[in-house]
Amino acid sequence: MRVDIDKAIKPVRRLRKLLKRIPSELMPEYVHKVRTQARKLEATAHAISLTHDRRASRLLKEVKPLRKAAGKVRDMDVMIDKVLSMADGMEGDGRNALLRLTEEMAAAREKSAGGLRRLLRDEGKPLRRKLRGYARRMRKAEPDEVAESMAAPQILTVQLQHWPRLRAENLHEFRIHAKELRYMLQLIPETDEHKLHAFSRVKDVAGEWHDWLQLREYAGKMLDGEADHAVLRRLGEIEHAKLRAALAAANAVRHNGLAS
Repeated sequence: MRVDIDKAIKPVRRLRKLLKRIPSELMPEYVHKVRTQARKLEATAHAISLTHDRRASRLLKEVKPLRKAAGKVRDMDVMIDKVLSMADGMEGDGRNALLRLTEEMAAAREKSAGGLRRLLRDEGKPLRRKLRGYARRMRKAEPDEVAESMAAPQILTVQLQHWPRLRAENLHEFRIHAKELRYMLQLIPETDEHKLHAFSRVKDVAGEWHDWLQLREYAGKMLDGEADHAVLRRLGEIEHAKLRAALAAANAVRHNGLAS
């Protein structure tokens, strides 16, 4: 199985660049890029397990806290954006409830951003050095060694083919694995573009549902169940509609997009 090494190295290079130029203010776009490139790096490393490369495992252990810290900030950015879009179409008590919720999320976002900022400051430079070494090892790897290591996509494909009946409780985990498989398949030049598009749709549609799910659960904790019932009911309606669309997209991939 032929692997595009240039594509495999791309998230390594992009993450190193992001860690080199850490902005004073962690804007949503920067946080999103850090999280995305960290995920792509993890998928690449899982797909290309070079023989006896224990340093790759250690690298992933150090990337994971960065990805999770960026994820906490990114989750708040997404939820704040959705709440503000809802507030634009509401008046009175409903709008006030959403604005209060925005203030709560902004405070939580600032706290999470502080943790991410400290991690970038303390670990950014040594992590860049390890990323550079990992990229060099990938460049020097023999083509046969890389090809023989590409068992992960096949294993993940079989796992998704035999996934239990999709429902709200296991849809998010299915999306995570489908997104990782998509990253892996992008490394293989012969992968059908229609298959990649199908996985991309699951990533987007199921991700949209999960964002609304998180927002509904967060609002349920922060808002008053009686005074703010109209807002909470509307959040439930949106989340349910997004769930139906996500299940349809995931089932379509499971039945049609996992064939080799």
